Amino acid sequence: MKDHSIFYSTINTKKINKVKNKFKNEYIKNSELFKNYFNYFKQISRKLNLKINKSNKPVYLFGAHIFSQFLINFGLNQKKIIFILDNDKIKQHKRLYGTNLIVKSPEILKKIKKPMVILKAGVYNSEIKKQLKEINHSVSII
Repeated sequence: MKDHSIFYSTINTKKINKVKNKFKNEYIKNSELFKNYFNYFKQISRKLNLKINKSNKPVYLFGAHIFSQFLINFGLNQKKIIFILDNDKIKQHKRLYGTNLIVKSPEILKKIKKPMVILKAGVYNSEIKKQLKEINHSVSII
């Protein structure tokens, strides 16, 4: 996906070059970015909890990955979540590491009346949302 990641190519060498640092110190800027990233997950977890706690719809969390683990770690109420949904067959029928939640195929949504799916999968959100709507047009995505 566009702008998804930055990759560096490096070479491990024993040779040490004494070169003046060409980069300005961006510790403060990067430290703020880091804090903001964590604060985002705290805030979004609180907002999601408000929505799922008010709802009586069955709740699912999409993605057996780090984004889901972050949300849960920062306070997402996993007791309201029935299953984690993920397309990866290797992950299905297993537990998401660090939780008691089992991973299932999104296809299980076919039989569910008005499911609610928490979707925080970065650049893949629109693709996944489209897939979920094709499986069950009554799904609400938060």
